[in-house]
This record gives sequence, structure tokens and C-alpha cells, in this order.
Amino acid sequence: MKASVCFVFAVVCWLAVQAEESQKMLMLGKVIHELDKIKQGMVKTTTLNSPTINDLQDCCVASALECFRSQVNHLSVTDSKLKRTQKFIFNELRKKLIVNAVSTCKSEEKQKAQCKSCDAYKKVDDGIFVENFQTLLEKSDDIRLYSPVKPKKECLSSAVNCTIKELDVFKNETECKVLQEAIDNLVYAMNETKWNISEISHPDCACERNPETDVKTFADNIEALVQQLNSKY
Repeated sequence: MKASVCFVFAVVCWLAVQAEESQKMLMLGKVIHELDKIKQGMVKTTTLNSPTINDLQDCCVASALECFRSQVNHLSVTDSKLKRTQKFIFNELRKKLIVNAVSTCKSEEKQKAQCKSCDAYKKVDDGIFVENFQTLLEKSDDIRLYSPVKPKKECLSSAVNCTIKELDVFKNETECKVLQEAIDNLVYAMNETKWNISEISHPDCACERNPETDVKTFADNIEALVQQLNSKY
């Protein structure tokens, strides 16, 4: 018997939500790439207030992003294309998808956090400013999850359990309600589906023995695992 309609629906919902996650990754990657162009084209040194990851509280990431965004147009460039790039970054970082991506705290936690004002951060030269800016953006997408890849027959049960465990980790790392619901549905379906596999796993099949991947690869590997499990019926 193939996986239930409920399970297939859960997988479809999960993959649909991943389309939004992929869009976020593309947007962040684009901004980081455009910052590289600006860094190469700066014509004179300026000093700007710059948050750093080391002195940044978790609940102040969003305000730090706004600090960077508010100053990006102050970077010294003269090329007309780079000036348009500055405007692109300024506008892109106002989008809800990116703002939510760098925010990992609940509303009440944000209110309690005593975040620095932008002008309270140390001034650095523009090259360091851009590097710190890029580091913050890269940090917003650094979730790594253990992800089974083409597990052996004796490891299929462990692969399912590992995937469920890491889905729970991912759920706790995101504030996106739609994504949390999709994860809940997928975990429920994986637990309820009666897979035609052995419940006994080899010691070498421990979750931590699997490679750590980014979220997009993790999602792709779930799809491949489901196909592999279905082939066992």
C-alpha cells in the first residue's frame, strides 16, 4: 500500500512552504552579492556605525539590520549603477520576508530586549561596515540540519526518526506560523504512515552520522526519502 493521501498532502504543503524559504535564500544571496559590488566600487573611506555579531543580542538582530539598511546609501560610490544598487539594497531589506528571516525572537522578547540605537554602535570604516553587514545577512540563514541521504535498507527506520527529530529542531528555529503548521502536518503524517521497513536500526545509522545540510537541501532530501520509502511497499 502506498503512502496515504494525507501524507502526500502533507509533503505537498511542506514543499510549497519551502518555495518561500528558497525565495528568502535567493533574496539574501542577491543582497550579499550586490554588497560585494559596492565594496569593490567605493571611492573614498567613510566611517559608519556598525553592529557586529559578537556584541549583538539575539533579539536585536532586526534593529541591527535596520541600522545597516539606513546607512547603506551613505557608502561612497559615484558609479550610477552602484547608486542604483544602493537603492535596491535599501528597498529589498524592507521586505517582510527578509525582516522575518533575521528575527528569531517572539514579540514579548523583542520588547524586553534593550537594543542599542544605531548611533550607539562603534564607528568603523566602510569596508568593515560592509563585511559586518554581510556577516549579519549570512547569519540569518545558517540553520544546519542532519539530513539522511539515500540511507541503506537497515538505516531506513533511523532515517525517518532522524528526519522527524530535525523537523522539530527546524520548527523551533522559525517564527513563521505557516511553516510551523506545515512541519506539524508532515511530522504527523510521517508518524502515522505504516512504512514497510524494519524497526531495528544498525548502530552506524545514528542521526548525527548524517551530513549537516542547509534547509533547502534538507527539504530535497525529505522528498527523496519519501520516494525511497514508497519504493519499499
